[in-house]
Amino acid sequence: MMNKSTAERILGFDVDLYPIEDKFVGNRIEYGYEAAANWEYGTETVKARTADEALRILVDTIYKRRSAWIMKKQKYRCAECGELNALEIDHKIPRSKGRDDRIENLRAVCASFTGCRIHEKKHHG
Repeated sequence: MMNKSTAERILGFDVDLYPIEDKFVGNRIEYGYEAAANWEYGTETVKARTADEALRILVDTIYKRRSAWIMKKQKYRCAECGELNALEIDHKIPRSKGRDDRIENLRAVCASFTGCRIHEKKHHG
């Protein structure tokens, strides 16, 4: 279950979360939630039926935008070996160790360790 403080820790900045009147459904108003954040490249706003869903969508959307920025910044090359292989985003310090999705903690690396000799040597001896 995603809560506001978890989303803020992952993203590295404040998140606004508030209930909204979404729309009329039949003869009743259906309520939802809106999550918003001001980040490096503007403001991102998402709407969803639950607070958990809104926060998950916001975190995922910003992560995808940051990932695309990292790939472009690195000219689609691995941060370790410089090769033009299939890439994935790597957290220099993992979320599980308390780090976040800030740009300075992300890098693009070869998706397959076998595709990157440096990774192969570093991770598989």
